[in-house]
Amino acid sequence: MASQPVKVESIAKDIREYFRGNPHAGDTVEGIASWWITKQSMNNARDLVMEALEMLVLEGELHKRVYGGRVIYVREALH
Repeated sequence: MASQPVKVESIAKDIREYFRGNPHAGDTVEGIASWWITKQSMNNARDLVMEALEMLVLEGELHKRVYGGRVIYVREALH
């Protein structure tokens, strides 16, 4: 069975990160695929999205505002 090395490495990274945060965890292939990888991928995606948003703020393309204690990113500065 041929695999795609980049995807396998990415999944292995997600599994490593999950075990770092949950050193006593254990599960089946199905459980890991269904729960761990999805959760870790969402965490990684969130971090990447945050970095991209902060970059766009620094470049002046977006503005960051706080509403109700939550950070909102907008294109145009609100007055």
